This record gives sequence, C-alpha cells and structure tokens, in this order.
Amino acid sequence: MSKHKQKTGTDSLFPGPVGGLGKSVSVPAFCRHSFPIAIVLLGAVFLACRALAQDEELMKVRTTAEAPGIGVSSRAAAVQKAEQEIVRKTLKAALAMEDMTPLNALIQQPGKYVRSTQLIRCDMTDAASKVEVECLVNRKNLLKDAAATLLPRMGRPPSVLVLMAEQFGSTGVLDAARAGAAETALARELRAAKVDVSDSAAVRAGADTDALLAKIQGTQGSPAELGARAGAQAVILGEAVVNEAPMSSTGNVHTLNAGVTIRIYRGSDGSLLDALSQEATVQSANPAEGAVGAIDDACAKLGKEAALYTVLAAIAPVKQDELIVTVEGPGERDRFDQMLRQAENAGGAGSVEEIFYTAEMARLRIKYAGKVSDFVDTILAQDYDGFTLEPRHVVQRDILLKVNAIG
Repeated sequence: MSKHKQKTGTDSLFPGPVGGLGKSVSVPAFCRHSFPIAIVLLGAVFLACRALAQDEELMKVRTTAEAPGIGVSSRAAAVQKAEQEIVRKTLKAALAMEDMTPLNALIQQPGKYVRSTQLIRCDMTDAASKVEVECLVNRKNLLKDAAATLLPRMGRPPSVLVLMAEQFGSTGVLDAARAGAAETALARELRAAKVDVSDSAAVRAGADTDALLAKIQGTQGSPAELGARAGAQAVILGEAVVNEAPMSSTGNVHTLNAGVTIRIYRGSDGSLLDALSQEATVQSANPAEGAVGAIDDACAKLGKEAALYTVLAAIAPVKQDELIVTVEGPGERDRFDQMLRQAENAGGAGSVEEIFYTAEMARLRIKYAGKVSDFVDTILAQDYDGFTLEPRHVVQRDILLKVNAIG
C-alpha cells in the first residue's frame, strides 16, 4: 500500500465520535467528502459554539497523537487520544502533580472540557493515522472538577490566608490595616466550604500598613512569604471597592455597588493560580449597612470557586527532583547568602532558586534528586560565619531550618 501524506486545510465541520454535544471538530479537506449533509446540518451548531466560546474562559492548546490503522475510525481515535492528552497536559501544568492517576476519570472524558477541536494535520501511512489538533479547553471547569475529585483524598482540610484591602467611595483610599467586611465575608464562605482559614492578625501585627497594602496589591514581596508567616498552603489577596449611586431627589434609599477582586496563589512558591471578580448591588436606607450587604453578596458568589482553587493550591506536591527549604530567622542578608551558596554546592551550579527573603523568614527551591537526608546532613555540617542551622522538621521533600546566632 502506498504512503499517504498531506497537509490540510480546515474549512468544514463534522460530527465524529469525539465531537460531543455542543463541540465542533474541523476536518481536513481530503477527509471530508463523506460528510456533506453533516456539514450543512452543523452550521447552526458551529454558530452556537462560537457564541458559547465568547462566554467561557477557554484556553487554546495544540498537540499530536496517532492511532493504528487508516480511515475515518482510525483518524477519530487519534483525535480522541490527542484530546485526552491535552486534558492531561492542562491538568499537569496547573497542578504540578507527578502522579495523575487520581484524575484519570477526567482525562478519559475530554468531551466535557474540550469545546472545539481543529484538525491541523492528518497524515496516514499503511500502519497508522497521525493527527495534529488544536483544542479550545474550558480550563476553569476542568480545574473545578479536579479540585472536587482531589478534596476527599486530602488528609486534612487545606489552609488559606485571606488578606483584603477595602475602599469606600470614589474619594476613599484602599485600606488594609484591619480585617474588614470583605475579608470577614470571604473567610466565612471558605470555612463553610470546609477550608481552614489562617488568622490574619498574626500577619498584620507590627506590619507597616503601606507595606502590607503593597504586598496585597502584588507590588512588593511574594505571596509565599505571607503564606509562610501564616502556615497556609494557599494565599488569597484582593480588594473590595464600594461606590454609591446618586440618590434621586425624592427618595431616601441608597444604592451601593461592591466590586470584589481576588487572586489565589500557591503558598509554597507564590505562583498565581487564577484571578476572580464579582459585583453586587444592594439598596438600603442605611448606606453603611448597604455597603456591607453588597460586599457580603459579592463574596458569597466568589466563595465556592475560591475554595476549589484553595484545594488546587494545597494539593500540589513538591516534585521528586526538588526540595523546598524554609528558613526561620535568617536575619541579615549575608547569612542567607551563605546558606544559598552552601545549598548550591550541594545541588550543583544553577540548582537554587530564591522564592523570597525577609529577615524573619526566607524560602528557596533547590533542584536535587538525591536523598533528602543527605542534603540535610550536608548543609548542617557546613561552617557558617556567626550562626548555625537547626532542623525543625523534614516532611518528604519539604524542609524547615532555624538559624541560631552564635555569640
């Protein structure tokens, strides 16, 4: 049998075994001739899919796959394998999980998350069909289902630190000096979703209010620092802004609109998982009560989704070729630099990444595939100028060290 190879265009649609309801699949020109009726019938579906894509948060992902044999069924099998691989890659990128077995049920159902598939290329030999596809993936729905699947497997509830700044009125300024209505409301929603909320008072104690606001807004420091201070696996930072609409000349009812925006970070390394926002409007004779009511409503809309992302932040394990080292009380920068040099000596050139440093606490990530005990023994045995290191705990590949000053 001769070898067939052709680059393709994508100018029509067909309903294949991998299509699913509300999903479009573009097919190359040389593969489409047996589907003229389907192409006509699916014109309306294609328009519906385009409208749907505008309303969903979709991510474009491309990959290749192959299946044995040639013909329509083999091509469809290859497309389905490609879609499954795209779902797996999307999960792995978001969760940093080494073992994806608990999520196999999601991976095997790409039709739930792939909203459209464009067949970029279809090559056929006498033994296999190889395809290259580009999919629009509903990442948010996929991650929601992943969180719901993984939560029952967690040994303890995930922990999260919530820090919010608030502003009332267009002439007001953002203030984070205390836990206000937004922080209180969001924490209440998270606790209702069985998430442990860390006490923010410990983070605020003695903190400069301007510096804290800068950390909440992401212009200073790392969210990983805040998570480490609170012992939290996830960090939620955000702002709530309340504005009042002009009152009518005859009425005495105030209309308050609250906009709440939050960002969810992984506590271990400060990486951003997602940003969410909601608005709510409340009418009240008392503007202060109306403002709190609008904030409560907006936070109630955010609560479940924020809880799911907290789960995702908490379940991401340290990779088997990495160490996360947290240092209590490093003090002056020179001490921490000494530790960095010794850690790089143990792991090799370019193996150390600084996540954050403060005089009270610091954290680094180290590429190290060896035994954790060997690394700990090596770094503790070094001579440091003016201090020693004490191991506080070693849990899998997560290490906590304490600096003890000498003299």
